[in-house]
Amino acid sequence: MRTDLITKAMLLAITFFLGLIALRPFAASDPALAGAGDFEHVRYMGRFGIGNQSGNLLLDARTGDVWGYGYGAISGGSPSGGSPSTGAAEVIYIGRLSKLGEPLTGK
Repeated sequence: MRTDLITKAMLLAITFFLGLIALRPFAASDPALAGAGDFEHVRYMGRFGIGNQSGNLLLDARTGDVWGYGYGAISGGSPSGGSPSTGAAEVIYIGRLSKLGEPLTGK
């Protein structure tokens, strides 16, 4: 008699937990999706430093255009690797990536 009660309790627990697993997708809310909107095709390629200028390189994945957003001259540099000294960021068209392994075109 004691074994029968334990078996029924175990089966009830298994049924309950399997029911929870089966119903979880219906009870969960949809995840929030953060879309980039108009700029989802833009890829960050890294930082660049040429002479006294530094900035970020961005790739337009639709067209293959590579753009440099530069900071102008860096005065003296800082321990964090340099920061913009004055003025607004400069936008520089670097060229177009037409085929991997070949130079950028259309400067």
